[in-house]
Amino acid sequence: MRIYQGDVWGIETAGWSIESDETCLTLCPADVDAALQISAYLKLEGSVTTEELLEGARERAPQGTPVKQVVCGPFVGYRCEYDDHEEDLIWRVWQLGRGQTELFITYNTSPEHRDKHRAVVDWMLSTLTEGRGEFDGA
Repeated sequence: MRIYQGDVWGIETAGWSIESDETCLTLCPADVDAALQISAYLKLEGSVTTEELLEGARERAPQGTPVKQVVCGPFVGYRCEYDDHEEDLIWRVWQLGRGQTELFITYNTSPEHRDKHRAVVDWMLSTLTEGRGEFDGA
């Protein structure tokens, strides 16, 4: 099922449960404790630059974590992955942009489920599309 958030972007949900609030959209699989969260931001003047995306990705990644360039549908940006030993979670983090829209996306789950939904999450992000109207919130 394809959903749209704020008429800014859309994504296929792979049948995951959907929760939304004023800051983000959360998608969760039924079989493990995990969450894919997407927040959107609008740059008021000019387009989001690759330099801004890279800087944001590096700021969010623990020091020394490799940051890789990615393409997700029409959005481009950067991704990193790391273990949070204090919280006992793995994190995959994307900083994406297209035009004036910036997407901040995280996926987290326990280390034992690290790869359980890797292909599904990658597929969902490959289905990202631009929205169809004016930006009206996160």
